Amino acid sequence: MNTNHLRSSTTKSKSLGYTIYEMVITLSIIGILVAAALPIVYSSVLVHNQDATVLQLKALIKFAQEEAVRGSGSSLIICAAEYDTNNGTNSYLNDCASGDSWSEGILTYIDLDSSGGYNSGERLKALRFDGGATVSAATSPGGAAINRLTVLPTGLLTDASSNEAWTFTISQSKFGQTQSVTLLLNNYGYFCVQSHTGQNNGSTALC
Repeated sequence: MNTNHLRSSTTKSKSLGYTIYEMVITLSIIGILVAAALPIVYSSVLVHNQDATVLQLKALIKFAQEEAVRGSGSSLIICAAEYDTNNGTNSYLNDCASGDSWSEGILTYIDLDSSGGYNSGERLKALRFDGGATVSAATSPGGAAINRLTVLPTGLLTDASSNEAWTFTISQSKFGQTQSVTLLLNNYGYFCVQSHTGQNNGSTALC
């Protein structure tokens, strides 16, 4: 009987496989690496969502300023938007928000009938924010909550109390982490970062 052949076959089969200990060690290392990477991934997701909301906010205000300047001398309204979600999975713009929360989105319109309120035929543009974000606005200084701004035909921003600066705070908490940023907006439509919690990706300059 050729024992050398049997011995070489056994040795070869052992070299082709993994022991249970090697598999446990490998899986443990993978688990540790995944656990270490998850907070970074979650933080990146929050920063991306926050930046998307910031870009939407900035884009709509710039759009409203441009529309006001090239309009027929009428002022435009920027307000916190309210969406109706009672019709199942669909949602549609309902009105300016009755409260001071901007979390659902932002709307700009021209008050054609001078009613002081929004009618669907007056809409110029509306954007819906990420559902996980909490967005609020207040006067600066003072901190009085607001739910609308006026864009004058010159492109300058103002409000019912003739303020010239406001703060928008965007925050969200997911995955056990909190990401927030407070933006200062002046009456020229310029944004800068007043304060932030968590990562700041640098897309908006610091004040």
